[in-house]
Amino acid sequence: MLPEICPGCKSIVGLSNVSNGTPAELRPYLNRTYLVMLERCGLYAAIADALDEELMAIARGKRRS
Repeated sequence: MLPEICPGCKSIVGLSNVSNGTPAELRPYLNRTYLVMLERCGLYAAIADALDEELMAIARGKRRS
């Protein structure tokens, strides 16, 4: 919806915000899934856990989503 409202704008998300309150063992899966969903909707950038190697691989396009 954002590109329709404001063409050319860039979207940024804090991934840990969406998984806040989720059990610790599930947070990485929720963050990875959310990142894939947002990338497909045109996400420009994400503030993410740089220590999560799988998440970083997804963000760099090195893993099939």
